[in-house]
Amino acid sequence: KQEGKKSAYGSFVPQGDIGAQLTVEEIENFEGIVTGNYTPLAAAPSTDMGILLNSLKESGVKAGDEVKKPPSPTPPRTPTRRGLRESRRRSLDEKQTPQDKGNAYASAYGGLEAVSAYGSIEGIQDGKKGAYGAYTVPDIVLKQRQELKRLTVQEKTSRIRYEKWCKEREEGDQSIFLDKDSKLDKKIGTDTTTDKTWWNKAFLDAQDLPESTPEQVLAKYRLLSKLSTDFIEIAKVYGRTVISEFFLNDKNQTVEKIGLGGVAGGKKYIVRGILFKLSVDPQIGRKDNPTYVYGGKHQSYEYAAKAAGHELKGAINMHKYYKKGICVPMQALVDFHGYRLVAMPLLPLKGGKLIYGSMDTGNSIHHDNSKFNQSMKEIAQDLHLAGHYVCDAEGVSHYIYAAGDVEGHIGSDGKYYLIDLARAFPPESIWETHHLHKKRQAVFFRMLRPEFLQWLKKNHRPNKPDEKFPALSCDALTRWGQGAQDAEEQNNRVREATTILVNKVIPEFAATFVQKTPRQLRDIQVSEELHRNGINVRHMGLVRFMITGTDDASVAAKRTLLISMVGRTLKNLLRREMRVEHDKHRNAQPSDHDSRAMVVDFLNLVTYANPEDDTTKDFWDETIPFGVMKRFGQVALTNVEKENLFSAVKEDVSKIVKYVVSTTGVQVHPGAMRTLERTGAGFE
Repeated sequence: KQEGKKSAYGSFVPQGDIGAQLTVEEIENFEGIVTGNYTPLAAAPSTDMGILLNSLKESGVKAGDEVKKPPSPTPPRTPTRRGLRESRRRSLDEKQTPQDKGNAYASAYGGLEAVSAYGSIEGIQDGKKGAYGAYTVPDIVLKQRQELKRLTVQEKTSRIRYEKWCKEREEGDQSIFLDKDSKLDKKIGTDTTTDKTWWNKAFLDAQDLPESTPEQVLAKYRLLSKLSTDFIEIAKVYGRTVISEFFLNDKNQTVEKIGLGGVAGGKKYIVRGILFKLSVDPQIGRKDNPTYVYGGKHQSYEYAAKAAGHELKGAINMHKYYKKGICVPMQALVDFHGYRLVAMPLLPLKGGKLIYGSMDTGNSIHHDNSKFNQSMKEIAQDLHLAGHYVCDAEGVSHYIYAAGDVEGHIGSDGKYYLIDLARAFPPESIWETHHLHKKRQAVFFRMLRPEFLQWLKKNHRPNKPDEKFPALSCDALTRWGQGAQDAEEQNNRVREATTILVNKVIPEFAATFVQKTPRQLRDIQVSEELHRNGINVRHMGLVRFMITGTDDASVAAKRTLLISMVGRTLKNLLRREMRVEHDKHRNAQPSDHDSRAMVVDFLNLVTYANPEDDTTKDFWDETIPFGVMKRFGQVALTNVEKENLFSAVKEDVSKIVKYVVSTTGVQVHPGAMRTLERTGAGFE
C-alpha cells in the first residue's frame, strides 16, 4: 500500500517447512516469486481486512510486530493526497464491473494467487522488497540453491523433466486401463439419457466387432461379458422393485406399468431402457367361469414361470443365427419372492413394422418380407422345425415356419428382430406321456427339447426304417394349427415323436445312467445330464421307474434321482410359500422380517426339526409325496416311499437343503450349514 516500501502489516517471515516442496524453478526464482507485484482494486469493503489476514496466515505469511502508521499529512494549499486518492477511487469505481466488485473480497489490495506451499505472490516487480514488505530467504532454500549449482546441465534438465512429469500426473486420478477401455467404449458409446434402446444398440455393436485375431476375440467377448453383467445387475435391482410392489395400486408403484402386447407375456414395465415382463397366469374367458392360460381352472404361477423359462431357452437357441440377419435381444430371468420376471432391452420397434407372425392372437398373420421368410426357413431346417399352415380370423391359411405368436419385426434401424420365443419349439403330447398329470394347457409349457429334435433329425422313423423322421410343427396340438389343412399330419408327427421319447430315448438313458460310478453320481448335475440327452426334467420319475435292478449301482442311481426330485419339489413349494407371504401385504411392501421367519419355519420342516409336530408329519407324509408325483409322475415313488418318504432321504437332508437355498436365493449362515452337515436330520 505504501508503494512497495513496507507492508501495511510490517515485514513478514515465511512460516512452516518452506522449500521442502519447491521445484528447481521455484528455488532459482525464489526472490522473483516472493517479490510479487499486485494491482490494487479500486474499491474494497473494509471488512476484507480480516479476510486478507486469514489468507496470509493460511499461506504461511506471518504478520510482523512492527506496524508503522503513515504520518499525518500537512494540509497543503494544493489538493491533498487523500483527496487525490479518493478522486482516483471514485473514477475507478465508476469503471468497475459488477463482477469486479463481487471479486473484491479476494484481498483488500488485489487478487492474490498462491503458487507454492508458502503462499508466494505471482507477478514480478522491479523493486527489491516484496509487496508485503521485507522478506528473508529461508536457509533450506539457500542450501538447495547451492546443491543445484553442483548439478550438471544434463542432471538439472533430467530433474526438471521429472518434476514436470510428476506434476502432470498429480492433477487428477487416471486409470491405467483408460486407453484400453475407451477404444471399445467409443465404438459402442451411446447417449443413455436420450436413447432408450441403447442396451440393444450396444449389444448389437459388440456382436459386430471383428474376430480376426486372438486379441480381437478377447476384446469382443470381454465387452459382451461386461454388457451381460451390467444388464443382469440392473435387472436384479429394478426387478426386485417391480415384484415387491406387485400388489400396490398403479399410482403407488415406483416403476410404471405399461400396456404392451398380448396377455400371455404377463404384466409389463419399462425402466432404464429395460422391458420387464412379470410372469403371471392371466385369466381368459368369462368371469363367471374363469379359465387361466397355463393353470386351467386354477391360476398357476409355477407354470407361468416355466413358460418364461422357455422364452429364454428359445432366445438362446435363436441367437446363434445372428449372422443370418436375425437379431434376438439379450434376456435375463429374475426370480424373487416366488415370482419370475423376464428382462430384455427396449428395441427400436416404434416406427418399424410387424413382418412375421401375429401380435393379436391370430386375427391377422404376417409373412410379408421375402428375405425374412427365407431366413426363417433356413433356421427351421437347422432346428428341425416344420413349415406349417395357420389360419387367421377370416379362415385364410398362411404358411410359416415358427409358432404363430412368435413375432418378427423390422425395426426403425432397418434390422430384423425376432421376439416372444416362449413357443420356439414344438409341444409334447399329453396323450403319450401317461405317467404325467394330464393338463390340456400343457402344450404351452411342456415343450420338446432342442437336443431331442436333433436326435430325431439324425434317426429314422421306427415304422419306416428308410425314412428320416420329419420335422415338427411348433403349432401342433394347439388352436393355432386347428383347422389348418395339414393339422392332422402335424399333430400325428408330434404324438409319434413323444412316443419315441418315452419308449426309446428315456429307456436308453436309464440303462446308461445306472452304469455311473458312485463318484460320478456324487458330482453329477442330473438336469444337465437329462437335457444333454434330449430329455426334459419332468421325466426324471420315469427314468427312475425304468431302473429296476436291486444291485448297489441301481440303488445309488435311484437314490440320486430321488434326492433331485425332492429338492426340486421343495424349491417350488418354498416359492409358493413366498408368494403367499407376499400376498399378505397387498397394500404395502412385503415384510423381510416375516419372509425370513417363514423361510426358517419351512427349512425346519425340511430337516424334520420337530418330529412330534403334526405339521411336520403332514408335510413329509402328504405334501411332499403329492408334490413329487404331480411334477414327475405317479411312477416317481415306490409304494413304501409314498408312505414314508422322509426315511428314504433323511441321510441326504443337507444336500436337499443346499439345493433349495441355492435355487431360491435364500442365504443361510455358513455356520448353520456346517452344523446341518454334521448333525443331519433333526437340526433346527
